[in-house]
Amino acid sequence: MKKKLAFVDLTNYKDWPMGGMLEYELSILPIMAERFEIDLWGFSVDGVKPKPLIMNGKEYPIHIFGNSNTGKRIIPNFYRGANIINFKSSMDKYDVVYCHSGSCAVGAHFAMSSHSKLVYHQHGLNYLDDYHLSSLIQRPFYFFGQKFADLVLVVSDAPSVAKYAFQRKKYTDAKYVAIGSPIDLNKFDEVLNNKKILERGNKDANKFIYTGRLSKYKNVRTLVSAFDLYVKNGHPDAILNIAGDGEELDLLNSMKKELGIMNNVNILGKVAHDDIYKLLSDSDVFLTASGGEGCSVSVLEAYASGLPVICGKVRGLEGQVINNETGLFVDEISAKGIYDAMVKLNNNIKNISLGALRIAKKYDRQIIANKICDEIDTLFRLEI
Repeated sequence: MKKKLAFVDLTNYKDWPMGGMLEYELSILPIMAERFEIDLWGFSVDGVKPKPLIMNGKEYPIHIFGNSNTGKRIIPNFYRGANIINFKSSMDKYDVVYCHSGSCAVGAHFAMSSHSKLVYHQHGLNYLDDYHLSSLIQRPFYFFGQKFADLVLVVSDAPSVAKYAFQRKKYTDAKYVAIGSPIDLNKFDEVLNNKKILERGNKDANKFIYTGRLSKYKNVRTLVSAFDLYVKNGHPDAILNIAGDGEELDLLNSMKKELGIMNNVNILGKVAHDDIYKLLSDSDVFLTASGGEGCSVSVLEAYASGLPVICGKVRGLEGQVINNETGLFVDEISAKGIYDAMVKLNNNIKNISLGALRIAKKYDRQIIANKICDEIDTLFRLEI
């Protein structure tokens, strides 16, 4: 008999929250639904109740435990994940309560029955290095979500998670497991991408791309400055596409104008995910100057498109990018450091692009989802 699992997050399972976290959930859910009897618990947005998800030919209604107002910032909305505490009678029936937000995990701890297992999916360890206000405010929920959980799945590289788990031993009995991010390889044409790489050979890269949030922590301004050096040192026709939204959108638009590279840099804003695939397919190299990641979905989608990645050797990415095989680490996260890596990559871009395409297979969503399910099942086998 399948175990009953409540899949709980602060989302409408459609477009909030935006970014890799929601894509992560939508990738693994159909596979998890084959292994568990799943109920989805989520939010309405501005009072609009989301439509059911269709998975494996079956309709899954969204059980609403709160409402998010888009007129307010994400910080006050974040706390509302704890609203699940008000649904004790519903939580009693589940064998597993699986949460993707710290506030949901804290609320679920006080709502679920003693026989249930709490699984908290921690999306990266960036909060350890990120001291922006939004991160600082959320830290207590990360801390207590992990403290109360039976299993903590951490989206990061294995060495970082092992070190972190050792540091947390005195606070919790939870089992910590490093988990990758999933990608749906069916959405990428491996044969076409392989052909593109071979036909391009070792010609200098001309089309660059960044996808993700436009925040200070992601450091996209440094990418623009590095690209400016690339354009003005022998690559006047090069293009940089920046797809994403965030606090630095207007600043980036002003910056490209001041640098005189208006025709070389496209600030695209929020882009539908299907269109992201098209942008990646038409690119040569993925750039990021992020201060840290979990296991970046953007990087994996770049791999699946045959794009090498230039980045800093930072938490998360240092275990995801293989230097000189799937990308290049910069000597320093600066405009000059990234520019130097862009030039260096041109010497071996064909082989590194093929390496990126090859390594993407390790992150197929079936592999990642099955690992998650296996780890959850292990919690119950340990009781026997």
